[in-house]
Amino acid sequence: MDLCETRNQLLNEWKEATALYDRLVASVVAQIGVMKKEDLDHLMETVGVAANFAERMRKNFELHLETHNCANQGRNRSRRRKVSI
Repeated sequence: MDLCETRNQLLNEWKEATALYDRLVASVVAQIGVMKKEDLDHLMETVGVAANFAERMRKNFELHLETHNCANQGRNRSRRRKVSI
């Protein structure tokens, strides 16, 4: 069981930001050769913004792990339960 709600929230935000970036990249790929260059350029700018946002969410998550020291929370507990004596 994970005890750090902030860590879980930051991880979910990073996953959502990455999923948005993935969808936008797929949209760009689908629109190549179909969309006007100006519109494609605008979409590429949006992809750049999404990439920067996903990167910021990753850094927020990693900074929290580093400062809060909760990277292995839950993982160590489940390892302890699996050990048999």
